[in-house]
Amino acid sequence: MRSMLRRDLRLFGRGVIPALVLTLILALGSALSAYAIVRSEESGQEPIRFALVDLEDSLLSRVAVHVVMQLPGIQVSLDVDKTDEKTARDGVANGEYVGALILPDGFTDKVLHLEDFSIVLLLSEKAAQASDLVAEIAKLGQTLITTGQYAILAGENEMIAAKVSDADYNRYNDRMNDVLLEHATSLETICTKIETVPYAGTGLSALSWYALLWMTLLLALTGLFFTTLYTADLKKPVLMRLYASGIRPVSFAAGKYLWPFLFRLLLLSGILAALGAFMPLSIRFVPVLLAFFGLVFLTLMTSSAALLLSKNGAWIFVILTLGAAGLLLSGGLIPRSMLPEFVTAIGDLTPFGAAASLFAPLFGGRPGIPSLLAAAVYAVLLPLLTFRHLQMIPAGGDPE
Repeated sequence: MRSMLRRDLRLFGRGVIPALVLTLILALGSALSAYAIVRSEESGQEPIRFALVDLEDSLLSRVAVHVVMQLPGIQVSLDVDKTDEKTARDGVANGEYVGALILPDGFTDKVLHLEDFSIVLLLSEKAAQASDLVAEIAKLGQTLITTGQYAILAGENEMIAAKVSDADYNRYNDRMNDVLLEHATSLETICTKIETVPYAGTGLSALSWYALLWMTLLLALTGLFFTTLYTADLKKPVLMRLYASGIRPVSFAAGKYLWPFLFRLLLLSGILAALGAFMPLSIRFVPVLLAFFGLVFLTLMTSSAALLLSKNGAWIFVILTLGAAGLLLSGGLIPRSMLPEFVTAIGDLTPFGAAASLFAPLFGGRPGIPSLLAAAVYAVLLPLLTFRHLQMIPAGGDPE
Protein backbone atom coordinates (compact mmCIF):
# COMPACT_ATOMS: atom_id res chain seq x y z
CA MET A 1 0.00 0.00 0.00
CA ARG A 2 2.85 2.43 0.77
CA SER A 3 4.26 2.15 -2.73
CA MET A 4 0.80 2.83 -4.17
CA LEU A 5 0.34 5.84 -1.88
CA ARG A 6 3.71 7.24 -2.99
CA ARG A 7 2.81 6.77 -6.64
CA ASP A 8 -0.56 8.45 -6.13
CA LEU A 9 1.19 11.29 -4.29
CA ARG A 10 3.38 11.93 -7.36
CA LEU A 11 0.30 11.91 -9.60
CA PHE A 12 -1.50 14.20 -7.13
CA GLY A 13 1.49 16.57 -7.05
CA ARG A 14 1.33 17.05 -10.81
CA GLY A 15 -2.13 18.52 -10.48
CA VAL A 16 -1.72 20.57 -7.29
CA ILE A 17 -0.63 23.85 -8.89
CA PRO A 18 -3.32 23.82 -11.60
CA ALA A 19 -5.83 22.75 -8.94
CA LEU A 20 -4.88 25.67 -6.69
CA VAL A 21 -5.28 28.16 -9.52
CA LEU A 22 -8.58 26.69 -10.68
CA THR A 23 -9.84 26.46 -7.09
CA LEU A 24 -9.04 30.13 -6.54
CA ILE A 25 -10.99 31.05 -9.68
CA LEU A 26 -13.87 28.80 -8.66
CA ALA A 27 -13.86 30.24 -5.13
CA LEU A 28 -14.05 33.78 -6.48
CA GLY A 29 -16.88 32.83 -8.81
CA SER A 30 -18.76 31.08 -6.01
CA ALA A 31 -18.37 34.07 -3.68
CA LEU A 32 -19.60 36.51 -6.33
CA SER A 33 -22.51 34.25 -7.24
CA ALA A 34 -23.58 33.84 -3.61
CA TYR A 35 -23.30 37.59 -3.02
CA ALA A 36 -25.36 38.35 -6.14
CA ILE A 37 -28.10 35.95 -5.07
CA VAL A 38 -28.27 37.41 -1.56
CA ARG A 39 -28.43 40.94 -2.95
CA SER A 40 -31.10 40.05 -5.50
CA GLU A 41 -33.20 38.43 -2.80
CA GLU A 42 -32.87 41.49 -0.57
CA SER A 43 -33.91 43.84 -3.39
CA GLY A 44 -36.81 41.66 -4.47
CA GLN A 45 -38.83 41.71 -1.26
CA GLU A 46 -40.98 44.83 -1.81
CA PRO A 47 -43.67 44.87 -0.64
CA ILE A 48 -43.05 42.20 1.96
CA ARG A 49 -45.74 40.16 3.68
CA PHE A 50 -46.17 40.82 7.37
CA ALA A 51 -48.55 39.24 9.89
CA LEU A 52 -50.40 41.12 12.62
CA VAL A 53 -51.86 39.27 15.61
CA ASP A 54 -54.29 40.91 18.04
CA LEU A 55 -54.58 38.58 21.04
CA GLU A 56 -56.85 41.04 22.89
CA ASP A 57 -59.28 41.65 20.01
CA SER A 58 -61.18 44.39 21.87
CA LEU A 59 -62.63 47.60 20.50
CA LEU A 60 -59.61 49.65 21.58
CA SER A 61 -57.13 47.11 20.24
CA ARG A 62 -58.95 46.99 16.90
CA VAL A 63 -58.66 50.75 16.69
CA ALA A 64 -54.94 50.51 17.43
CA VAL A 65 -54.55 47.83 14.75
CA HIS A 66 -56.38 50.00 12.25
CA VAL A 67 -54.15 52.97 13.05
CA VAL A 68 -50.98 50.91 12.61
CA MET A 69 -52.12 49.45 9.30
CA GLN A 70 -52.80 52.97 8.00
CA LEU A 71 -49.32 54.29 8.77
CA PRO A 72 -47.71 55.54 5.52
CA GLY A 73 -44.46 53.63 6.06
CA ILE A 74 -46.33 50.41 6.76
CA GLN A 75 -48.63 50.78 3.75
CA VAL A 76 -45.71 51.34 1.39
CA SER A 77 -43.40 48.58 2.63
CA LEU A 78 -45.70 45.90 4.06
CA ASP A 79 -48.53 43.70 2.88
CA VAL A 80 -50.17 43.13 6.28
CA ASP A 81 -52.29 40.06 7.03
CA LYS A 82 -54.33 39.99 10.27
CA THR A 83 -54.16 36.40 11.52
CA ASP A 84 -53.78 34.20 14.61
CA GLU A 85 -50.50 33.66 16.49
CA LYS A 86 -49.79 30.09 15.34
CA THR A 87 -50.29 30.99 11.68
CA ALA A 88 -48.08 34.05 12.11
CA ARG A 89 -45.23 32.18 13.82
CA ASP A 90 -45.38 29.31 11.33
CA GLY A 91 -45.45 31.80 8.47
CA VAL A 92 -42.34 33.61 9.71
CA ALA A 93 -40.56 30.31 10.29
CA ASN A 94 -41.21 28.98 6.79
CA GLY A 95 -40.60 32.27 5.00
CA GLU A 96 -44.23 33.10 4.10
CA TYR A 97 -44.00 36.21 6.29
CA VAL A 98 -40.93 38.37 6.82
CA GLY A 99 -42.17 39.21 10.30
CA ALA A 100 -45.14 39.37 12.66
CA LEU A 101 -46.41 41.90 15.20
CA ILE A 102 -48.11 40.25 18.21
CA LEU A 103 -50.25 42.49 20.45
CA PRO A 104 -50.61 40.86 23.91
CA ASP A 105 -53.94 40.30 25.59
CA GLY A 106 -54.88 43.22 27.88
CA PHE A 107 -52.29 45.63 26.49
CA THR A 108 -54.77 48.51 26.09
CA ASP A 109 -55.77 48.25 29.76
CA LYS A 110 -52.11 48.27 30.77
CA VAL A 111 -51.54 51.39 28.71
CA LEU A 112 -54.47 53.12 30.33
CA HIS A 113 -53.08 52.27 33.79
CA LEU A 114 -49.47 53.02 32.81
CA GLU A 115 -48.34 49.45 33.46
CA ASP A 116 -45.41 47.78 31.69
CA PHE A 117 -46.18 45.68 28.64
CA SER A 118 -44.38 44.18 25.65
CA ILE A 119 -45.46 44.03 22.05
CA VAL A 120 -43.74 41.05 20.41
CA LEU A 121 -42.12 41.89 17.08
CA LEU A 122 -41.21 38.55 15.47
CA LEU A 123 -38.74 39.03 12.64
CA SER A 124 -36.64 36.96 10.31
CA GLU A 125 -32.87 37.44 10.55
CA LYS A 126 -32.89 39.72 7.52
CA ALA A 127 -35.84 41.85 8.63
CA ALA A 128 -34.33 42.27 12.10
CA GLN A 129 -31.48 44.19 10.48
CA ALA A 130 -33.88 46.67 8.83
CA SER A 131 -33.94 49.52 11.35
CA ASP A 132 -36.47 51.50 9.29
CA LEU A 133 -38.96 48.63 9.52
CA VAL A 134 -38.56 48.40 13.30
CA ALA A 135 -38.98 52.18 13.53
CA GLU A 136 -42.27 52.07 11.64
CA ILE A 137 -43.60 49.32 13.89
CA ALA A 138 -42.56 51.39 16.92
CA LYS A 139 -45.07 54.03 15.82
CA LEU A 140 -47.68 51.72 17.31
CA GLY A 141 -46.18 52.56 20.68
CA GLN A 142 -46.59 56.24 19.96
CA THR A 143 -50.27 55.66 19.28
CA LEU A 144 -50.59 53.77 22.54
CA ILE A 145 -48.88 56.58 24.44
CA THR A 146 -51.39 58.99 22.91
CA THR A 147 -54.13 56.75 24.30
CA GLY A 148 -52.50 57.07 27.70
CA GLN A 149 -52.53 60.84 27.39
CA TYR A 150 -56.27 60.81 26.86
CA ALA A 151 -56.62 58.63 29.96
CA ILE A 152 -54.64 61.17 32.02
CA LEU A 153 -56.82 63.97 30.66
CA ALA A 154 -59.88 62.06 31.87
CA GLY A 155 -58.21 61.72 35.30
CA GLU A 156 -57.59 65.46 35.42
CA ASN A 157 -61.26 66.16 34.77
CA GLU A 158 -62.23 63.86 37.63
CA MET A 159 -59.81 65.69 39.99
CA ILE A 160 -61.22 69.06 38.98
CA ALA A 161 -64.75 67.79 39.59
CA ALA A 162 -63.68 66.52 43.03
CA LYS A 163 -62.15 69.97 43.79
CA VAL A 164 -58.76 68.60 44.93
CA SER A 165 -56.14 71.06 46.08
CA ASP A 166 -53.87 72.79 43.55
CA ALA A 167 -50.81 71.13 45.13
CA ASP A 168 -52.26 67.61 44.66
CA TYR A 169 -53.38 68.46 41.12
CA ASN A 170 -49.92 69.72 40.15
CA ARG A 171 -48.17 66.70 41.70
CA TYR A 172 -50.46 64.38 39.70
CA ASN A 173 -49.73 66.20 36.46
CA ASP A 174 -45.98 66.25 37.06
CA ARG A 175 -45.85 62.54 37.90
CA MET A 176 -47.98 61.45 34.96
CA ASN A 177 -46.08 63.60 32.47
CA ASP A 178 -42.76 62.18 33.72
CA VAL A 179 -44.07 58.62 33.28
CA LEU A 180 -45.33 59.35 29.77
CA LEU A 181 -42.07 61.01 28.79
CA GLU A 182 -40.09 58.01 30.06
CA HIS A 183 -42.22 55.58 28.06
CA ALA A 184 -42.25 57.75 24.94
CA THR A 185 -38.45 58.02 24.83
CA SER A 186 -37.88 54.29 25.26
CA LEU A 187 -40.54 52.75 23.05
CA GLU A 188 -38.24 50.33 21.22
CA THR A 189 -36.76 48.93 24.44
CA ILE A 190 -39.79 48.94 26.78
CA CYS A 191 -42.83 48.52 24.55
CA THR A 192 -41.32 46.40 21.79
CA LYS A 193 -39.87 42.95 22.36
CA ILE A 194 -38.04 41.78 19.24
CA GLU A 195 -37.67 38.10 18.47
CA THR A 196 -35.93 36.68 15.40
CA VAL A 197 -36.31 33.39 13.54
CA PRO A 198 -33.86 31.74 11.13
CA TYR A 199 -33.97 32.11 7.37
CA ALA A 200 -36.72 29.95 5.80
CA GLY A 201 -36.58 27.36 8.57
CA THR A 202 -32.89 26.56 8.00
CA GLY A 203 -31.64 27.47 11.48
CA LEU A 204 -29.25 29.97 9.86
CA SER A 205 -29.27 33.56 8.69
CA ALA A 206 -29.69 34.09 4.95
CA LEU A 207 -26.03 35.06 4.57
CA SER A 208 -24.83 31.98 6.47
CA TRP A 209 -27.14 29.72 4.47
CA TYR A 210 -25.82 30.86 1.11
CA ALA A 211 -22.23 30.77 2.37
CA LEU A 212 -22.79 27.16 3.49
CA LEU A 213 -24.24 26.01 0.17
CA TRP A 214 -21.65 27.67 -2.05
CA MET A 215 -18.81 26.50 0.19
CA THR A 216 -20.13 22.94 -0.15
CA LEU A 217 -20.27 23.30 -3.93
CA LEU A 218 -16.71 24.61 -4.03
CA LEU A 219 -15.42 21.72 -1.91
CA ALA A 220 -17.27 19.22 -4.09
CA LEU A 221 -16.04 20.57 -7.43
CA THR A 222 -12.36 20.67 -6.44
CA GLY A 223 -12.33 16.94 -7.12
CA LEU A 224 -12.62 17.72 -10.82
CA PHE A 225 -9.05 19.02 -10.88
CA PHE A 226 -7.34 15.67 -10.20
CA THR A 227 -8.27 13.70 -13.30
CA THR A 228 -4.74 12.33 -13.73
CA LEU A 229 -4.71 10.94 -10.21
CA TYR A 230 -7.96 9.07 -10.77
CA THR A 231 -7.48 7.72 -14.28
CA ALA A 232 -3.71 7.31 -14.96
CA ASP A 233 -3.60 3.74 -13.63
CA LEU A 234 -7.20 2.81 -14.30
CA LYS A 235 -6.42 0.48 -17.24
CA LYS A 236 -6.68 -3.27 -17.52
CA PRO A 237 -2.95 -4.00 -18.17
CA VAL A 238 -1.84 -1.71 -15.33
CA LEU A 239 -4.35 -3.14 -12.88
CA MET A 240 -3.39 -6.70 -13.78
CA ARG A 241 0.28 -5.96 -13.03
CA LEU A 242 -0.60 -4.19 -9.79
CA TYR A 243 -2.90 -6.98 -8.63
CA ALA A 244 -0.25 -9.54 -9.53
CA SER A 245 2.23 -7.67 -7.29
CA GLY A 246 -0.10 -7.95 -4.31
CA ILE A 247 -2.00 -4.64 -4.62
CA ARG A 248 -5.69 -4.98 -3.85
CA PRO A 249 -8.58 -2.68 -4.87
CA VAL A 250 -8.62 -1.04 -1.41
CA SER A 251 -4.89 -0.28 -1.62
CA PHE A 252 -5.25 0.94 -5.19
CA ALA A 253 -8.00 3.39 -4.25
CA ALA A 254 -6.53 4.56 -0.91
CA GLY A 255 -4.39 7.37 -2.31
CA LYS A 256 -7.17 8.49 -4.61
CA TYR A 257 -9.23 9.19 -1.51
CA LEU A 258 -6.49 10.35 0.86
CA TRP A 259 -4.72 13.08 -1.13
CA PRO A 260 -7.87 14.88 -2.38
CA PHE A 261 -9.20 14.72 1.19
CA LEU A 262 -6.09 16.49 2.54
CA PHE A 263 -6.38 19.09 -0.20
CA ARG A 264 -9.99 19.77 0.82
CA LEU A 265 -8.99 19.92 4.47
CA LEU A 266 -6.51 22.72 3.78
CA LEU A 267 -9.00 24.45 1.52
CA LEU A 268 -11.75 24.32 4.16
CA SER A 269 -9.38 25.81 6.74
CA GLY A 270 -8.70 28.75 4.43
CA ILE A 271 -12.38 29.25 3.64
CA LEU A 272 -13.36 29.31 7.32
CA ALA A 273 -10.56 31.75 8.11
CA ALA A 274 -11.90 34.07 5.39
CA LEU A 275 -15.58 33.68 6.37
CA GLY A 276 -14.78 34.30 10.03
CA ALA A 277 -14.20 37.95 9.19
CA PHE A 278 -17.79 38.35 7.94
CA MET A 279 -19.96 36.07 10.07
CA PRO A 280 -19.88 34.17 13.37
CA LEU A 281 -18.68 30.58 13.11
CA SER A 282 -18.95 27.73 15.61
CA ILE A 283 -15.45 26.23 15.83
CA ARG A 284 -16.15 23.68 18.55
CA PHE A 285 -15.55 19.95 18.80
CA VAL A 286 -18.87 18.63 17.46
CA PRO A 287 -19.16 21.08 14.50
CA VAL A 288 -15.53 20.45 13.57
CA LEU A 289 -16.00 16.69 13.83
CA LEU A 290 -19.10 16.79 11.60
CA ALA A 291 -17.23 18.99 9.12
CA PHE A 292 -14.44 16.38 9.09
CA PHE A 293 -17.02 13.74 8.18
CA GLY A 294 -18.39 16.14 5.56
CA LEU A 295 -14.97 16.30 3.90
CA VAL A 296 -14.69 12.51 4.05
CA PHE A 297 -18.13 12.19 2.47
CA LEU A 298 -17.39 14.64 -0.36
CA THR A 299 -14.11 12.86 -1.07
CA LEU A 300 -15.85 9.48 -1.15
CA MET A 301 -18.46 10.87 -3.51
CA THR A 302 -16.13 12.51 -6.05
CA SER A 303 -13.34 9.93 -5.98
CA SER A 304 -15.77 7.02 -6.22
CA ALA A 305 -17.59 8.68 -9.11
CA ALA A 306 -14.26 9.17 -10.90
CA LEU A 307 -13.25 5.51 -10.41
CA LEU A 308 -16.69 4.16 -11.31
CA LEU A 309 -17.41 6.38 -14.33
CA SER A 310 -14.00 7.21 -15.74
CA LYS A 311 -14.90 6.16 -19.28
CA ASN A 312 -15.25 9.19 -21.59
CA GLY A 313 -15.09 11.51 -18.59
CA ALA A 314 -18.68 10.72 -17.60
CA TRP A 315 -17.84 11.24 -13.92
CA ILE A 316 -17.19 14.94 -14.54
CA PHE A 317 -20.69 15.36 -15.93
CA VAL A 318 -22.14 13.42 -12.98
CA ILE A 319 -20.36 15.57 -10.37
CA LEU A 320 -21.36 18.81 -12.12
CA THR A 321 -24.97 17.63 -12.42
CA LEU A 322 -25.18 16.51 -8.79
CA GLY A 323 -23.66 19.79 -7.62
CA ALA A 324 -25.92 22.01 -9.72
CA ALA A 325 -29.07 20.00 -8.95
CA GLY A 326 -28.29 19.90 -5.25
CA LEU A 327 -27.61 23.63 -5.15
CA LEU A 328 -30.90 24.35 -6.93
CA LEU A 329 -33.06 21.99 -4.86
CA SER A 330 -31.51 23.17 -1.59
CA GLY A 331 -32.28 26.82 -2.29
CA GLY A 332 -28.87 28.05 -3.36
CA LEU A 333 -29.98 29.45 -6.73
CA ILE A 334 -33.63 30.24 -6.01
CA PRO A 335 -34.54 31.59 -2.54
CA ARG A 336 -35.47 28.62 -0.37
CA SER A 337 -38.65 30.36 0.80
CA MET A 338 -39.91 30.30 -2.82
CA LEU A 339 -39.42 26.55 -3.26
CA PRO A 340 -42.14 24.01 -2.35
CA GLU A 341 -41.39 22.06 0.80
CA PHE A 342 -41.19 18.74 -1.03
CA VAL A 343 -38.52 20.18 -3.35
CA THR A 344 -36.25 21.26 -0.49
CA ALA A 345 -36.88 17.88 1.18
CA ILE A 346 -35.54 16.19 -1.97
CA GLY A 347 -32.61 18.58 -2.03
CA ASP A 348 -31.72 17.65 1.55
CA LEU A 349 -31.48 13.99 0.52
CA THR A 350 -29.18 14.53 -2.44
CA PRO A 351 -25.44 13.96 -1.94
CA PHE A 352 -25.00 17.74 -2.07
CA GLY A 353 -27.68 18.34 0.58
CA ALA A 354 -26.26 15.58 2.77
CA ALA A 355 -22.80 17.16 2.64
CA ALA A 356 -24.18 20.64 3.37
CA SER A 357 -25.99 19.28 6.42
CA LEU A 358 -22.69 18.02 7.83
CA PHE A 359 -21.11 21.47 7.43
CA ALA A 360 -24.15 23.37 8.80
CA PRO A 361 -23.06 23.24 12.49
CA LEU A 362 -19.97 25.30 11.59
CA PHE A 363 -22.37 28.17 10.86
CA GLY A 364 -24.54 27.58 13.94
CA GLY A 365 -27.14 25.33 12.29
CA ARG A 366 -28.24 21.79 13.02
CA PRO A 367 -27.75 18.80 10.72
CA GLY A 368 -30.99 17.29 9.51
CA ILE A 369 -31.56 13.68 10.52
CA PRO A 370 -32.77 12.61 7.02
CA SER A 371 -29.67 14.21 5.50
CA LEU A 372 -27.37 12.42 7.96
CA LEU A 373 -29.01 9.09 7.19
CA ALA A 374 -28.67 9.74 3.46
CA ALA A 375 -24.99 10.60 3.91
CA ALA A 376 -24.42 7.37 5.83
CA VAL A 377 -26.05 5.30 3.08
CA TYR A 378 -24.01 7.02 0.35
CA ALA A 379 -20.80 6.67 2.37
CA VAL A 380 -21.28 2.91 2.67
CA LEU A 381 -22.55 2.13 -0.83
CA LEU A 382 -20.11 4.21 -2.90
CA PRO A 383 -16.86 2.59 -1.66
CA LEU A 384 -18.41 -0.90 -1.88
CA LEU A 385 -19.47 -0.31 -5.48
CA THR A 386 -16.08 1.19 -6.28
CA PHE A 387 -14.04 -1.69 -4.87
CA ARG A 388 -16.30 -4.16 -6.64
CA HIS A 389 -15.83 -2.29 -9.91
CA LEU A 390 -12.04 -2.18 -9.52
CA GLN A 391 -11.98 -5.89 -8.86
CA MET A 392 -13.96 -6.62 -12.01
CA ILE A 393 -11.96 -4.43 -14.44
CA PRO A 394 -9.22 -6.99 -15.23
CA ALA A 395 -11.89 -9.56 -16.07
CA GLY A 396 -14.21 -7.19 -17.91
CA GLY A 397 -11.84 -5.12 -19.97
CA ASP A 398 -10.35 -1.65 -19.97
CA PRO A 399 -12.88 0.91 -18.66
CA GLU A 400 -11.53 3.38 -21.17
